[in-house]
Order: sequence, then C-alpha cells, then structure tokens
Amino acid sequence: MIKLLALHYSPLLRLKRYCARHKHFVLDFLDFLWYSYSMVQAIETGQITTHHPELPEGYTDALTGLPNRRWLEQQIAFQLGKNPGNFTLGIVDLEDFKTDNDRDGHAAGDEKLKLTGATLDENLRSEQDHGIDIERRSDPEQVDDQLGVGRTARVGGDEFIFILSGALSPEQLEATKLRLQTTLEEKGVRASIGMKSHQLGETRENLLKTADDRMYENKAMRKEERLKAMPLRKRTAIRIAGLLYKYADHPAPR
Repeated sequence: MIKLLALHYSPLLRLKRYCARHKHFVLDFLDFLWYSYSMVQAIETGQITTHHPELPEGYTDALTGLPNRRWLEQQIAFQLGKNPGNFTLGIVDLEDFKTDNDRDGHAAGDEKLKLTGATLDENLRSEQDHGIDIERRSDPEQVDDQLGVGRTARVGGDEFIFILSGALSPEQLEATKLRLQTTLEEKGVRASIGMKSHQLGETRENLLKTADDRMYENKAMRKEERLKAMPLRKRTAIRIAGLLYKYADHPAPR
C-alpha cells in the first residue's frame, strides 16, 4: 500500500499530470528554451554577436527579413521576466495601405512593406546601439545588452511592433513617435504609431491593448488633420462617402 501511494505521488508522475493539463503552456515554454539555447550556442561559437544577431530558422518574416510574430511573443515574455517596468513597446500601422496597394499593385505594396520595416529597424537599432536611449531610461546607470532590444518585428499585413529599452515619459513617447513618423514620411510612407512603456505588474494583454488603442487614436487624429487641410468641397465629399459606407451595413474601416 505504501509503495502504491509513493508511486501515486512521485514527482515524475505529478510532472506528467501537470504537462497533460497544461500542454500548450509546456510546449511554448520548451519552444522558448530551445530558442534561447540556439541563441546562446550561436553566440558562444562566434556565429553571431550579442548586438542584433541573425535569427534562428522559423523566427523570420519571409517578405521583409525582419523578426516575425513568433519571435515577438517570446521577446515580450523575455522582457516581462527580465526587465519588467523598464521597456517600451510600439505598434506601427501603415495608413491607406489597402487603397495604395489596390491602386499601385501588390508588388509595389510589398516594396513599401520592405521599406517600412527596414527604415524602422535601422532607425531604432541605430538609436539603441549609440546609446541615445540611455538618457531617457528610468535608471540611467543600467545599460542593457539584450537580444531583441531596438528591433522591429512584422506581425502580419501592414502592422509592425518594436521594443525599446527603458521606460519613457509621455513627452518622450510623443517625441519618439513623431521622429519615427517624420523619418517614414521622408521616404513616402505614412504610418500611425501607438507606444506604451511597461509598468510593474502590468499584463502582456494590457500592454498590447493600450499600445494598440493609442495607435488607432493616432490614426484617427492624423486622418482628421488631413481632412482639415483639404478644400471644403473635397472634405465634405469624403465625409458623405464615409457616412454612406457606414450606413450600408459595412464595418467601419479602421
């Protein structure tokens, strides 16, 4: 009887039951461990350096060559575990991309996505490499050498997400957003951006939702500014078209 009880409550059996109940969590955790092991091995063998290394297979977006959603999810988990309250997440969404894509063709749309991704990644990586962000950190004495900081991921369609080191004030968030938008507009790309610095105790879901809400607020504000700059007749026509679209039982475009 004692042997049966010992077998029933053995650590291995309990671990097996836990894995069966939490299958998806265990698989994600093992996937993250393999990614981390791959990166460490590559660094130790000199295949890559700790500053913006090449990504292992399966973590790259096929079109742009940027990190993909799989990489981003693991990087957010990494930051939440190692650097809570001291990193910033930004969401970038291209404006009128579908309209431009339909007018200019998918090939031109693909080139715009590549240009956007390269511009964001180069700009943000350069900033982190040269320590510009150090001046705005919550703790200026802590200089990070983290995999993934300052990188941009394409997460699908015309949406990109980036991670920066350090918690930024509202004024710094606004300045960073305007600087990125100006850089993109100089290359003919209009984009809406929402940014959020992580707070201690904040969940991943709330961080992403807040950044996403701010991005849509920025999109609506920029659209209104463009309308105000148009002649009255054209502005009125666009507003009427929008109302007709809305009351034709179509979902409102975001």
